[in-house]
Amino acid sequence: MNEFLVYGLIAVIPLHLILLGLILFIRSIKRQEAKKTELINTLLHELQLQKEKLTQSDKMVVMGSLTAGVAHEINCPNGLLLLSIPTLRHAYKDAMSILDEYYNLHGDFSMGGLPYSRMRDQMYCIFDEMVLSASSIKQIVHDLKDFAKNSGPDNNELIDFNMTVQQAIRLSDFLIKKATNSFVVDYGEELPKIWGNSQQIGQVIINLILNACQALPDTNSSIRLSTTYNQSSGYVVLRVKDQGVGISPEHLSKLFDPLFTTKQDAGGTGLGLWISSSIVECHKGNINIDSTLGEGTTATLMLPCANMEDLT
Repeated sequence: MNEFLVYGLIAVIPLHLILLGLILFIRSIKRQEAKKTELINTLLHELQLQKEKLTQSDKMVVMGSLTAGVAHEINCPNGLLLLSIPTLRHAYKDAMSILDEYYNLHGDFSMGGLPYSRMRDQMYCIFDEMVLSASSIKQIVHDLKDFAKNSGPDNNELIDFNMTVQQAIRLSDFLIKKATNSFVVDYGEELPKIWGNSQQIGQVIINLILNACQALPDTNSSIRLSTTYNQSSGYVVLRVKDQGVGISPEHLSKLFDPLFTTKQDAGGTGLGLWISSSIVECHKGNINIDSTLGEGTTATLMLPCANMEDLT
């Protein structure tokens, strides 16, 4: 009987060992398959991000080409206006003596659908406003061409930070006026220059302004921009503070994640802050978002100042 038990154990134990080995082998295969699946999913996710990034880059290239063409088409007739309006102003000045004489002899008369007595002095204001408007168009076109130019990451220059902020505000003027009746800017005095790519930094600033505009619940809510110099850290600082709807705490930590957006219904892509963060990181700066739900948001952009030897 004991011999049968011994032979039985001798037969059963190897079978159990084989079965245990098979189980371990199957588990090992499953773990490897899980790792492969995870790796494939990660690669697919990275490919999707790269595709989105390339799509955005292609859009920027196309926009740059279109902007350059449109800018040229606008500059030609606008340049003619800037040349012609002062000539018309001088012509009107020369004709005033004849018009005044006619007015004194025959009384008031219609000029452009209004009485001459009313139009006489208003014409100079009209000419000045026309020149100012045409000059504004010229500046906007210049800003668009500068913003859309093909400037790579290595195309660095010494930048006047306040001027870059001003340019970004001019390019965003239509959106700002549509979003709020209270837009306040406080420029710090004598800010040190920074070293970087003005087009890319302008892109970051425009994105922060756009986010602030989109956050406002109505036009009575305000946006305040300020630039300062933090001497202790050696950074220039831009703060964009809005009285918007704010951001919920669970979303704050995800704002700089690619493809994350709280404005999907409004066409948000989730790329704006991600790209901005990448640009700022390349410039060795940082960008922070502080927000209280229902009260508003403050975006802080900090960029290192240029070394003194760069200025000499």
